[in-house]
Amino acid sequence: MDMGTERCPAFILSIGWVPKAILRGHEKKIFILDFFGSPTLKGSGIPGMTPDRFLTAYGSPWNTFLGYFIEESPLNSPRNTSQTSPSSPPITKKNQGVIWGKDSKHFEGRTNQLNALLAAEPHLQLFSTANTVFQHSRIHWLGHQTTQQWMQLLAESKFLIGLGNPLLGPSAIDAISVGCMFLNPIYSSPLRSHEWFNSQHPYAASHIGLSYVCSFHQEVHSELIECVHRALNTELIPMIHEDFKWVRYLQRVATIFS
Repeated sequence: MDMGTERCPAFILSIGWVPKAILRGHEKKIFILDFFGSPTLKGSGIPGMTPDRFLTAYGSPWNTFLGYFIEESPLNSPRNTSQTSPSSPPITKKNQGVIWGKDSKHFEGRTNQLNALLAAEPHLQLFSTANTVFQHSRIHWLGHQTTQQWMQLLAESKFLIGLGNPLLGPSAIDAISVGCMFLNPIYSSPLRSHEWFNSQHPYAASHIGLSYVCSFHQEVHSELIECVHRALNTELIPMIHEDFKWVRYLQRVATIFS
């Protein structure tokens, strides 16, 4: 993720920081990278710091959207479904999905949900980049993958299942960019004590929408199964959303630091 730090006047990377003497008097040049965003600045000691100078990866109701950009590649080109060049063969989608979560803690409380899904879809194969968390003949535990391997896996898969954590990670946007539907769990109660965080990826749900994102209530197995059925029966074209294209990213950088 490139948040453009080398282009910015001054950055503070942690909340709770107090400016050194050399920066005092230049407070209006200070911006804070805050991945999730926050309505208030806690204990910074920076007079006059306003929420719009918090720069976030996906925006928030209070802060400024800086974001990042996704580099174009054969995997996220709309042509990858028909291109016949030997160097960039077309991507063939398989009857499979990917489970988002490489840490065993992400699977806590989700085992029954995944078992119910596999029981409902007897030909479905699931892949995970975690080490083995539990045994199932149709879940393939791959362990760590390189970036290229991860993107290839997403490109060959029909969907990416969110387990609820990690919150607002880039994998949802990665999946969408290669034509892999993101299945977005809606929480029973918002995380981080604010209604904005009502699902694993509120940005994808509200800005990218139904074609590439299917949201389901996290505890309702039938809704997840419906999302999977939809994904298996939908052909998605790879798409880098406008907000994550290089030109749009540069426009935001220019606007913020002009």
